[in-house]
Amino acid sequence: EIKGELDVALFEKAFQLVVDRHDALRLVLSVQGGNVRQRVLPYVKSQL
Repeated sequence: EIKGELDVALFEKAFQLVVDRHDALRLVLSVQGGNVRQRVLPYVKSQL
């Protein structure tokens, strides 16, 4: 629960910092030749 006004721009910036810091939030899974592969993207632009 958030009380009061929310600074959306500041919230988006904070969320982007979390995504930048944690590899798991930039992880992509794919299947190649029947094998599951994972790749961490160097950058993902978060969208809320």
